[in-house]
Amino acid sequence: MSRSYHITKREAARRLAMEGDVRGVVKYAEKRNVKKAVKKYRGVYATIHPSDKKPNKLRGSVAH
Repeated sequence: MSRSYHITKREAARRLAMEGDVRGVVKYAEKRNVKKAVKKYRGVYATIHPSDKKPNKLRGSVAH
């Protein structure tokens, strides 16, 4: 998701109240729905495509 697509709940509410612009609310809802879907399927994707990294390895640690 690009930064230009970023709109906060506060910004969407401001646009609706000040300008009567419903596009901000729609963009915020789309962003929220995409984020929920990504979060929901992150575990499924990790199971299908396991990472090569070891999860318990300390990064940048001197105690290797």
